[in-house]
Amino acid sequence: MDIKTLSQKLGIHPLVAKLLIARGIEDEASARAFLHPSLDALTPLDAYDGLAEVADRLESAIADREGIVIFGDYDCDGICATSILLLYLKSRGADVTYFIPDRREDGYGITYAALDKVAEECDAHVLISVDCGITAVDEVDYAQNELGFEVLITDHHQPGGKLPDCPVFNPHLTQREDVFKPLCGAGVALRLVEKMGGLQASKKFYDIAALATVADVVPLVGDNRLIAHFGLMLINSRFRKGLTMLAENCVKGKVGAYDIAFRLAPRINAMGRVKNAREVVELFTSSDAFLLGQLVKEIEEANAYRQQLTDDLTDDCLDKLKKYDFSQASVIVEFGLWDEGVLGIAAARIVGKFNRPTILLTRSGGKLKGSGRSIPGVDILDCVRACSRWLEGFGGHTAACGLSMKEQDLDAFRIAINEYAASKYGKEAFAVRDDVDALIEGNITPDIAEQIDMLAPFGEGNPAPVFAIDCNECGFVPIGDGSHLKGKLHGMETLDFFASDDIGYLNSAAAKRLVVDIQTGEFNNVKRAEAIVRKVLPKDMPSRVECMSYLLRRSALDDGGKDADAKPWDGNAYAPGIGTVYVAFDPDRATEFAKAHGLECHYGEPPTYMPEDAVVVCPRKPLPYYRRAIYLDPPILSATAAALTPNAEIYFAKDGAFAADIAAKMPSDSAFAGVYKAIRSACYSGDIRTVSQLFDAVKDECAVDETAFEICFYIFWALKFLRIGAKIECVKVEKTSLDASALYRALARAGKNG
Repeated sequence: MDIKTLSQKLGIHPLVAKLLIARGIEDEASARAFLHPSLDALTPLDAYDGLAEVADRLESAIADREGIVIFGDYDCDGICATSILLLYLKSRGADVTYFIPDRREDGYGITYAALDKVAEECDAHVLISVDCGITAVDEVDYAQNELGFEVLITDHHQPGGKLPDCPVFNPHLTQREDVFKPLCGAGVALRLVEKMGGLQASKKFYDIAALATVADVVPLVGDNRLIAHFGLMLINSRFRKGLTMLAENCVKGKVGAYDIAFRLAPRINAMGRVKNAREVVELFTSSDAFLLGQLVKEIEEANAYRQQLTDDLTDDCLDKLKKYDFSQASVIVEFGLWDEGVLGIAAARIVGKFNRPTILLTRSGGKLKGSGRSIPGVDILDCVRACSRWLEGFGGHTAACGLSMKEQDLDAFRIAINEYAASKYGKEAFAVRDDVDALIEGNITPDIAEQIDMLAPFGEGNPAPVFAIDCNECGFVPIGDGSHLKGKLHGMETLDFFASDDIGYLNSAAAKRLVVDIQTGEFNNVKRAEAIVRKVLPKDMPSRVECMSYLLRRSALDDGGKDADAKPWDGNAYAPGIGTVYVAFDPDRATEFAKAHGLECHYGEPPTYMPEDAVVVCPRKPLPYYRRAIYLDPPILSATAAALTPNAEIYFAKDGAFAADIAAKMPSDSAFAGVYKAIRSACYSGDIRTVSQLFDAVKDECAVDETAFEICFYIFWALKFLRIGAKIECVKVEKTSLDASALYRALARAGKNG
């Protein structure tokens, strides 16, 4: 079905119809089911192998008043799965308790040490696992034959070659092709509850299951999307006191999948990472306001500590990666003396920066233990399994894994997994794609934004749609402390955070593409459509004048910095690969060079930290992961090269024409005095926010062109005569010679040489 027909039949905007078709939803019935989810679409329970056997055994345990212990995991999914099953079994009058292992003392999953604790602490005969146990073959034998437990396994992780000798419910073991398999651990527990008590019984726990579903990064399609959709509705109804209190502490307004992924789930996970996760079960099972208040406070403290640990680990890892050989890096494998509890979340951060699957390891219990995270399209568990000869243990799923090994096997494992990933997936799998779902042409109304929201919840497998806005002058103005920008594009309030340095380019006449998210916002009870800028992609390179402006600002920032140890470049291009960046300030020269040598040409920054050979025009940020930096246009100050490429061997082309072109505009000292007088007068009398605004205010008074004015401005800024914040301000300082500025001296010297 085409876009127009689908739009008419469903009564939706053509843009939304286009998004549905792009997701493979092309017929009316499928589209209605997607836009209007129903629990009737859940996988039939009788389709799952092993589910009935586990449910029947629990029923008999309830009837016979046998002691039951739930064995969970210490992450958000395991805690949620434990809570769901605990609440339901208690509602049935079962004699039930639970055990969640301590990450440091007991290790992951069903271990011998953890089983001994359970046997000592819990008066139970039936042990049922949630979110773990599918590979614990020997441990289950120990539990049954030595400790006297009768074990039931519910899990969602990929099974190994041999299964535990006990009843097992794991969707991956079901043979039918029409069965939805990628549930999280809490999703498995939810379907078990539904089998035992019916849909009405399970509906009470959809909020907990939704939290786990989003947190565990399973695909938000099929049954998972239904769980997330109805679970979010239950969360926002303030049904569960503890979850409501936690959300009120960290989420403004309505809770969405994004809030679960980046606010709620990290807080719950923090307890298992840095403390003991066991008490978090109370968040879902208690209604005691005082207890919950104390628990939320403890969770927030643990999360703050977790954030600091993660920040420190990530920074340390990024520092190590400055010396990393990326030429063979299909998978980043790095070791450090780090906190084991935050390896996974730090690995996810590294993935986000380099677009490479990442495994981080640390010493623990006489061996190396690690966590890995992956990118879409690369199955990290498959990669790990292919190199299992070097491992003592491993587990996980497509997007995440855990593993352990002997320290002496680290190098061999790193080589093996990189060779396997490179050969199986090829270079294209690791390429960054700037795909957009649709180009915005007309105005986006609040009604259209709400229709787009109907595609939610967004997450793995159902990503938020990405839109493009093509424009020239964006008309952005600074807001807040001046670091954020706001404009009005296609009827939407458009926000670009931490983008003050780009205001000149954004408001210039250069053709550009804004990649944005569209969402529904609300202000003073009035709904509005909002566009949040993800990135800005030049459709055309900025003009030479705009690049001159950038280089002056950059040079002012680096005034007084450490000079680079630069070598002359003979003009020979290195073979494209990994590790060399060609930095340019002249857009025409950059484009020509990139085309001639088959390189990608980027304005501002490459798409990731991965140091693939490229030409970068006017880098916005330092490029610390390149080993070699060749400046096609030598900067005004060598300190700029040292700041932009801090870990590279630096080469300068002999032709310094671009900096010389700027120096040719160098004003006389008397002109400097006139410009300063005009700037001071304008700043005292008006609210000047940008350099362009300031030039427009003073151009008639100081009689210099815009480039000469900017030379004066940025030298004054380097000398701290001016301050740039929410507005431009003059600062009272003692009389200082212009010659105190390295930028002034360099331009004066270049002007004389010219």
